[in-house]
Amino acid sequence: MSRHTRAGGLALILVLVALPTFAQQNPEEQELLKLEHDWWEAYKQRDTQTLDRLVAEDFIFTDDEGQVYDKPKFIALALQQVVTAYTLGEMRIRVYGDTAVVTCPSSWRYNIGGKDVSWEFRSTDVFAKQSGRWQAVAAQDTRIPKKGP
Repeated sequence: MSRHTRAGGLALILVLVALPTFAQQNPEEQELLKLEHDWWEAYKQRDTQTLDRLVAEDFIFTDDEGQVYDKPKFIALALQQVVTAYTLGEMRIRVYGDTAVVTCPSSWRYNIGGKDVSWEFRSTDVFAKQSGRWQAVAAQDTRIPKKGP
């Protein structure tokens, strides 16, 4: 095998390894990934129309303190919070027929009463496919404790 063949083979392997996870997902997983990103961005932007479309009528959210919110209270919560930035970690998507579970670590920055605060969460979101479209039916955030001395 020549040096060029080995180098070309190594380059091909590096390209294949570097392909984004998105490209490896099936269309249903890609749709759920997009819905997740749309949902997080709608929450940050306080976009109640998008939240209303993405969240099922019987939606339940449990926050990191154990508070439970139905759909109207969840949307009201989004309107109250000032999210200044967020980052999402690697999402894991599992589809079970017409149900899907998405887990993801995330970091959030808020402005609360003029003070910047930040938290890290691990989120679990449950989607159900109803009338041909996915909607969030349940979600739970668990706060990840800050590491420190």
